[in-house]
Amino acid sequence: MKYYSSIQKQFLRRDFFFALVSLIFFLSGCSALIYQVVWQRALTLYYGVGSVSTAVIVSVFLFGLGVGSVLGGFLAERSNKLLRFYILIEGVLGLIGLMSLISLKWMIPYLVNASYSQGFWVIAGMFALPTTLMGMTLPVVVKILNDTYKDFGKTISWLYFVNTLGASAGALVAAYWLISWYGLEITVYAASILNFALVVLVSGLTLLKNSNVSVAAPFASGRMNYTSSFNSINTFLIVFSTGFLAIGYQILSFRFIGTLLKSSAYVFATILGVYLLGIALGSYGFNRWLRLSKCRNLKNVFYSINSAIALYMLLLFITIFHADGSVRWMLETSFAEQLHPPYNIKYAIKGDTWPEILTSVYLLVDLLVWPLIILIPITLLMGASFPLVNILSVQNPDKDAFTAGIVYGLTILGNVLGALVTSFWLLPNYGTEKTLFIFIVCGLTWILGICIPKQFTYGKAVQYSLWIGLLMGAWAFLPDKHSLYDQLHPSFKEDTRVVTEGRDGVVVSMLGHKEEQDFVKVYIGGAIHATFPSEAFEVEVLEAFTHSKSIDNVLIIGFGGGTITQAVLRNPDVKSVTVVEISETLLDNLSQHDIYKSILSDPRLTIVIDDGRRFLQRKPHQYDMIFMDPLRSTTAYSNNLYSYEFFMLVSEHLTENGVLMTWMNEYSIIPKTMATAFRGLECFYYFCLGSNKPLAANADVKRSLLEKIEPIMRKKVEGRMSVEYYYKGNRQEILKINERYPINEDLNPITEYYIGYTQKEF
Repeated sequence: MKYYSSIQKQFLRRDFFFALVSLIFFLSGCSALIYQVVWQRALTLYYGVGSVSTAVIVSVFLFGLGVGSVLGGFLAERSNKLLRFYILIEGVLGLIGLMSLISLKWMIPYLVNASYSQGFWVIAGMFALPTTLMGMTLPVVVKILNDTYKDFGKTISWLYFVNTLGASAGALVAAYWLISWYGLEITVYAASILNFALVVLVSGLTLLKNSNVSVAAPFASGRMNYTSSFNSINTFLIVFSTGFLAIGYQILSFRFIGTLLKSSAYVFATILGVYLLGIALGSYGFNRWLRLSKCRNLKNVFYSINSAIALYMLLLFITIFHADGSVRWMLETSFAEQLHPPYNIKYAIKGDTWPEILTSVYLLVDLLVWPLIILIPITLLMGASFPLVNILSVQNPDKDAFTAGIVYGLTILGNVLGALVTSFWLLPNYGTEKTLFIFIVCGLTWILGICIPKQFTYGKAVQYSLWIGLLMGAWAFLPDKHSLYDQLHPSFKEDTRVVTEGRDGVVVSMLGHKEEQDFVKVYIGGAIHATFPSEAFEVEVLEAFTHSKSIDNVLIIGFGGGTITQAVLRNPDVKSVTVVEISETLLDNLSQHDIYKSILSDPRLTIVIDDGRRFLQRKPHQYDMIFMDPLRSTTAYSNNLYSYEFFMLVSEHLTENGVLMTWMNEYSIIPKTMATAFRGLECFYYFCLGSNKPLAANADVKRSLLEKIEPIMRKKVEGRMSVEYYYKGNRQEILKINERYPINEDLNPITEYYIGYTQKEF
């Protein structure tokens, strides 16, 4: 009995040790993604949100993880105190997390005045240590667990599962809960607390490790001997290429889903969460398969998995492009809605008829539906591929940590280069459709590595015939360049449309004719952005000019549909107009319409491609007027232009009597934020005017400006200005009306992360 009691205790210690390691690595992945979400969001405040700045930030993070994984594998093979080493990693990460936002403030002068290339080195210096430490965790934990259970394949697949599952949870928890309810500062502190909790948990591991935990693994099978491994040269090429293709598929999927569902902070978080969840489940599924399967030729399994990824992407986009019936209804319904998830989830389900109720239910969950459809199948396969390629790359069974580190590092190297090539070369030159075809061609090439069974005569001929047939099918049935987005966007009678895809997204403009006047509808990233010309923008310019004492130098943040720029240039007293537009793709698109030629060729106009906030932080100029109607307050990163700190930045760039015009689609927090920042405020029902001095309207100027507007447009303008709720109040009235509401701050982006705000009672 004593013998069996001893065995039971040993099994309990072994199982508890395994469960504790799993929990630790789950929480480690969770904290890492929370840090990444917060740090990336905070960096955009001073480095911009353009495609170049985003690529720099992501590349720095990935590069640090890659270097860390290689270094971690090297050190893990040479350390006999791995648990203490891991305690040190998590403790240092916790301290860095506590100080990260403070240190970011110290680096502001170096970031705001830096070029993109200079900023790369500043960001690299700031985050080299924490990202390297995060990258070191995988090979270190692999060594800790595999030293006990002696099965590298099952160890790496299980650990990759729990760590990636934690990362998925971290991305979703950060966006939907922590930032939405508590802001960026509390969120980063939460991640830091997780690190310190891990220090305690890992310390507990040392007690179990010193109690002679049984080497009998909970996987219930001994070490397997696999055949057909890759040699060292093949390892480099194969691991690098799988990382390259994986990030390429990810970028293509993210761009399509982002265009379909638009760009709220929750869309990106959900896509990222589902992507990581699929990879985690794929790794877990491979772990289960590895326990049960007797397959020894894993090279064929690897080739088959990666061929299946390409095949699914081929079939998926053929289905989407040629969709009909319920699939077409899903596409059109999702695209027609401008905000995902709904603004107030409490009242999301609505309607008087069953079709209306069904539509509202679908729109409540479509944010999850499309990532599941598009991403889960390929990420399940990717998740299985990563531990598999680790097994096939093993050259020395005793160097398990080194193998894990090298493979992870090469994968990330492929990720970085794949992201840069796809974003900055393939998509701008070939569009989503042809880039997808290129990746499918590369992905289906894995078919040629599969050994056809001997019973097939002319086996190689069969392989090549299958490959060529699939490529011909892909070429024939995949949409042509820009056809996918052309079909996705709605059309109206006899419109002439231009579809442009660049490194910063997809822009579609449609030229039509109505009421004896040409007009253009502009979609940016799938969202209806503007109609040109538009009485709404004419009213904004009219009121701003009416309340201004000088209009010599004007700054416009966001060209949009061009109405504001046209209305400003119509006034001969304006001497210079600077337009800061973040999307070069938008200007490339609109310049193809003759209706914009007179605007874009005006000698007073200067166009700068840059992030609006970044531009103001880098330029010392002052302006008589600043117009800002660039994006919805619910769009990702919108708070960079709607925070108290940004409005204070604008106030520094206004002349003594200068005026800021800000459009808004939220009518409590944004007006109060502006009223807090400016001494003078006049609020109208969809825009506000702010100034460093009290504002007053000039009726004579308004009358004169109205006379310069064409009769058809003038009638529409006067109609908008005559509605009962047109004028909302001055600064004192706005502060009183919205007394109970908070304000937007850089680290508390309330209107951007709107779920927390709309669920609270103020």
